[in-house]
Amino acid sequence: GEEVNAYVERISSIMNDLVIYFFFLAAFLLFRWLFKFLYELMVREASFASKRSNSNQKTGGKRNFALQHYNQYIRDNAHNPSMDPFDVLENMKKSGLTPDITSYNSLLDACFSSGKMREAEALFTEMKDTSSLVSPDAVSFNIYLKGIHKYNSQNGTEANLDVVQEILVQMHNYQVTPNEITFNTIIDFCISQGSMENAWRAFNTMQKQFNMEPDVFTYSTLIKGIKNLDSSPQNLNLLFDHIMGRIGSGSLSQLDEIMFNSLIDACLKFQDIPRAERALIVMKNLDVKPSAMTYGILIKAYGQQKMLAKALNCFHAMSLDRIQPNEITFGCLLEACVKCEQLQMLDQVYKWMKDQGIKANVIICTTLIKGFTRSKQFKKALEVYQSLVTDESSEPNIIAFNAMLNCCVQCSEFKWLKEVFVCLKSKALLPNAPQPDVITYSTYIKGLCKAGDMKEVYDVYLEVKNNGMLLDEVLFNSILNGFAKARDIDNAIRIYEEMQGMGISRSNVTFSILIKLYANSRMVEKALGIYEEMKKEDVKAGVVVYTCLIQTCIKNKMIDKALQLFHEMKGNHISGDQVLYNTIVNGCVFAGKLSSACDILLETFELNIVLHEDIYNNVLKNLLTNKKMHKNIKQSYASQITNFLSNMNIITNTDLFAKVQNMTYFTPSPQNYRKQYYKPKRKEEEQSYGYPRNYYQTDYYSYSQYSGSNNYYYHQQRIKDACQFI
Repeated sequence: GEEVNAYVERISSIMNDLVIYFFFLAAFLLFRWLFKFLYELMVREASFASKRSNSNQKTGGKRNFALQHYNQYIRDNAHNPSMDPFDVLENMKKSGLTPDITSYNSLLDACFSSGKMREAEALFTEMKDTSSLVSPDAVSFNIYLKGIHKYNSQNGTEANLDVVQEILVQMHNYQVTPNEITFNTIIDFCISQGSMENAWRAFNTMQKQFNMEPDVFTYSTLIKGIKNLDSSPQNLNLLFDHIMGRIGSGSLSQLDEIMFNSLIDACLKFQDIPRAERALIVMKNLDVKPSAMTYGILIKAYGQQKMLAKALNCFHAMSLDRIQPNEITFGCLLEACVKCEQLQMLDQVYKWMKDQGIKANVIICTTLIKGFTRSKQFKKALEVYQSLVTDESSEPNIIAFNAMLNCCVQCSEFKWLKEVFVCLKSKALLPNAPQPDVITYSTYIKGLCKAGDMKEVYDVYLEVKNNGMLLDEVLFNSILNGFAKARDIDNAIRIYEEMQGMGISRSNVTFSILIKLYANSRMVEKALGIYEEMKKEDVKAGVVVYTCLIQTCIKNKMIDKALQLFHEMKGNHISGDQVLYNTIVNGCVFAGKLSSACDILLETFELNIVLHEDIYNNVLKNLLTNKKMHKNIKQSYASQITNFLSNMNIITNTDLFAKVQNMTYFTPSPQNYRKQYYKPKRKEEEQSYGYPRNYYQTDYYSYSQYSGSNNYYYHQQRIKDACQFI
């Protein structure tokens, strides 16, 4: 029984353990299931929330994408005139999109780009409306300013600069602060309208009222205005000092070669070489490397000022800076040599260019031809021309052909003149080839006139006339001059009448040719008629016209008319030259107008004009031999003329000069002198000595008082004359 009880208790204990085990197992499984259920529930809710969020994000992203798509569409069709900005806004609203400021700014820029000024004004007015969806910002006002500026520039209309002030007032009302772009646009707008004063006002407002420092674009715009407008050098000095001050303080950055090149070019416009050189030094100190263009600008400026030594130094400085000169640099240096008339250096520079393997382009070849023309080196000019014509890689332009034609004319190479002209005419038949212009025909006709081939001249004139080319005054003047030299009055008058019929303006040169033509043919009345025609057409006659007319009048014994023309010339403030004064003085002498000749001769002394020695001799001889002029007047003229000639060291005939001087010193004869100075109480002295004792002394001092001269030379000459008389 004890064993059974022990067995039962054991089984009972095992059963209790199993119950407890299964209880905990059931609790564990229940807890595990419950945790899994709650976890899945949380995951499901999170998934639903994520899906709802993604759905909302996708909806907003689609709207933003659609808005960006419309804005891009506006920018892509900015130049499309068929795009209506208000239709685009209406389509955006129908699509459920709200246009933002970017949309309006893009549409405003598109209106200005396509030239729709009216739509742009209406759109900008809608943006400024209080009920509008957007309010204009700084970008809107900048686009509006740039658009007005662009529209006026393209249409060549002048804008009212008051619009700039109105824009600034509107920006203030909308609490929009102008930025650097705004002021740069305003400055550019003022300069485009030719108002540097308003540009400087905006420049000062930018700094003082809004505390903005100008940037590189601001300075570049102002430099452009100074270069292009007829501004005073004071504005350049002010801007230059302002830029240098900013550079010195280190507050100006992003400086580049383009701005320095513009600054140097502006300095050279006013021939301010020192400031241009200083800008180059500052440019190098700031590690802004000059280019070949920089040195080319300086070399060109030195050439214009005929400072060839500095141009060559600038050229050699390029090699020190390891800058390879290009064809533009060599072109500027060659042009400097031509302007300075240093033709030997021209050959040297041309040799340097060939040694560096730089091929001469059309511009350089033209410069070389012009230089060789000045030095009359026709063979070298011809060599350059032939190399240009035979080179298949380069085609000569009409300027090169005209330069070579002029070289043939200047060097009197009439055979080559016709060959160059024929070559040009044959090339003109090819497509895109240079065509002869008025300068071409004028130069060719000038050469034919110089060669005396007037038949060919008239044939060329008819060819030009029949081709319908627009003729100018230069061509007609060349033809008129040719017929005038050939004394062909009929053809000259025919050409002149055709010139009048075509309504071509006639200049001083045209009338000068006609006056010479009539003057050489002794047709003085017609020459004077042309002069009267000049005055009616308000054409100011030059010294050549007056000289020709005066010569004609003198040859036809019309000295009074010649003097009238001379005084008219002085009344018109035209300065005479040596030829004119030689003519009028000599004409007055031979016409018996000695006083007029002396007056005009004294005038030449004041003007420092030296006449021919024969003129002086003729006047002095007539002063000695003239019996009609009053003695005192003749003495006065002789004294003044001899004084001037002596001071200017112009004594060509010493014997004649001494005789005229003696006339001024020894005017009274002894008999007249005795009547004037002899007193009764001196009769004894006269009987003893044969002349008054104080004759020499009295006459010496009387002359000194009369002439007003205390010159030692006069005194010594007077002593000699007195001794000879005694």
